[in-house]
Amino acid sequence: MTTPSHSGYRGDPRNSTRRLRLVATLVVTVCLCGLGASSAHSHKQETVEVPFQLEQHQVMVDATLNGRGPYRLHLDTFVSPSAVDLTVAEGLGLETGPTAGNVAGLGTRNIPYRRTSIDRVSLGELGVSNVATIVWDSSHLEIGGRPLQGTLGASYFEKVWIQIDYPGRTLRLAANDDRTSPPSGCPENSQRVRADFSTGAPRLHDVRVEGQSVTAYLDTGASGGLHLPLRIARELGFSKRLENAEIRKARGARGEFKVRKTSARSVSIDGAHATEVVTLISEQARNVLIGNRFLEHFVLTVDWQGGLLCLGSTSAPTLG
Repeated sequence: MTTPSHSGYRGDPRNSTRRLRLVATLVVTVCLCGLGASSAHSHKQETVEVPFQLEQHQVMVDATLNGRGPYRLHLDTFVSPSAVDLTVAEGLGLETGPTAGNVAGLGTRNIPYRRTSIDRVSLGELGVSNVATIVWDSSHLEIGGRPLQGTLGASYFEKVWIQIDYPGRTLRLAANDDRTSPPSGCPENSQRVRADFSTGAPRLHDVRVEGQSVTAYLDTGASGGLHLPLRIARELGFSKRLENAEIRKARGARGEFKVRKTSARSVSIDGAHATEVVTLISEQARNVLIGNRFLEHFVLTVDWQGGLLCLGSTSAPTLG
């Protein structure tokens, strides 16, 4: 979410103005659609482990904000900066600036947002300070039948080294600042994925859909495995499948929209690949996204400051 944005709620992440992108929740299912610089005084930091829930293919965590909570937030690499609902901001007494604009994204409603900052965001024993945030009315979005209270996006990821162990439903976290040095390199049994972090969301260098190269972004807030704009889906040869695809109503950052659900025979990222990947296609979407129904087969490691992205293998897909 930043100034607003998503494959559906936001414009192209390469735009110099970072935008806000929020979750797209299907009415029946969900379509939430560097090595850190260290000073001479820095020290290696032990990671902390925090459990998470994968609800409707969304990574949900309990967090404390300014020492209060827990609040139920989701992790989203395609949101910038981070976001909380109006009721959460009011409960925390957050001071906000004037209306800065409307969130962009899938749907048709105009929903304003204001900028603020959260002094302390804590997951388990790890807290980070001064997390830039927007405040908006997200009352129309639910995950698991409960309101979405907020999203940890780029402004949070920039301050931590994080590993999302999807099969183990565990987060591993370390601070990434001038006093601490996070783990370096890819973990054992993982491979590096080439990605560009300068675009506002991790842009993946080598993504292939059924053998065809596409530009795609890493999106831990997308519930499908692959999200495609309608135009690109047709270019990739999905036209026949579109005729028989299941059409569903979904809710995005700006209200309801429609998606078509089908599958891609294969999707690969730098050699890590999976077959029969759940694919969600929308006419409003602007970007190709790699989401959780692909990622949930892997252990994902992200060092935003160091520009490092790794995927660890499990038994479901294959690496190499």
